[in-house]
Amino acid sequence: MNDAYRSTALIVDEDDHVAALLEFMLLRDGYITTRCADGGEASRFIASNPPVAVVIQELVLPYRDGFELIAQIRHSETWRDVPILVLSSRNVEDEIVRAFEEGANDYVSKPYSPRELIARIERLAPAPGVTR
Repeated sequence: MNDAYRSTALIVDEDDHVAALLEFMLLRDGYITTRCADGGEASRFIASNPPVAVVIQELVLPYRDGFELIAQIRHSETWRDVPILVLSSRNVEDEIVRAFEEGANDYVSKPYSPRELIARIERLAPAPGVTR
């Protein structure tokens, strides 16, 4: 796997403040990021771009919810192996379990610890040249 692929992240969250903070943290750690503000935009991105190293997404999204995006990724020929970290304001056990059953690799509830979140992302898709 080349470094350009390993260091890319797709952020899907309609809250611009959450997405901007996450993007800042990831850029600081050497990731190249793409932001999508809703499920429809993310769905189009997934359908028309090569896979990223990791997806960080909310479940509650306009147009297509996070469960639909997880299903789209897991059924995609090229994206199916991309790790998915759900970063959600939903802290309901049934939804957390469903996210894992649908194919999410990890789940973090908001509010979150920035250091813990970055550690979880690094576990799924380490940025090249970053040592911890």
